[in-house]
Amino acid sequence: MSTFQFHQQKRPLNFLNPCGFFKIRSVDHKEKKKQILDIAYDYERPIPDPVYPKSIVSNSDYEDHVIDTMWARIVFCPKTVDALKKKIEKYYGNYHPDIVGSWVAQYYAKSNSEHLRHNHGGGNIPVNMCCIYYVDLPKRRLSTKFFHNDKLYSPRVREGDILFFDSFTDHYSPPNNTNKDKTIVSCNFLVR
Repeated sequence: MSTFQFHQQKRPLNFLNPCGFFKIRSVDHKEKKKQILDIAYDYERPIPDPVYPKSIVSNSDYEDHVIDTMWARIVFCPKTVDALKKKIEKYYGNYHPDIVGSWVAQYYAKSNSEHLRHNHGGGNIPVNMCCIYYVDLPKRRLSTKFFHNDKLYSPRVREGDILFFDSFTDHYSPPNNTNKDKTIVSCNFLVR
């Protein structure tokens, strides 16, 4: 696996090719984590992936709320939004991110639940950037893996990080066989 690389220079967004990766730190992570987990554990619904039947997420509201922005409203407080806008300005110039959907996904301890290789581009809703907020990340090896130019990238993330990437970048969540649950919030954006 290659080391995860971040952008070093400003360039325009390319809506068809990976725009690169960047991350920001969530503000007030402990409070957001408690709020998200309280809601998520009440939901309790395993979701088989419609495209990849062997890909099972332990608990998700993806099918019900993909267009909902409830989760994004928890994650993106004003300070976090400011940090995101500064990163976009630094790397790409004067663009504005609009959140078009958000959902929670949980991978329970010792469940081997996973989400196989996929991307978020090409759907019914225009999307060109995505993010993963690592709400609960018990082990670094459970972080999302990315494919770019036939190479596998493993991001250096920790709980509380929000990782951004192009919507057409293939990625997957490895099986959770640890003793703790993994929880993420994923969001899709239209940046223009």
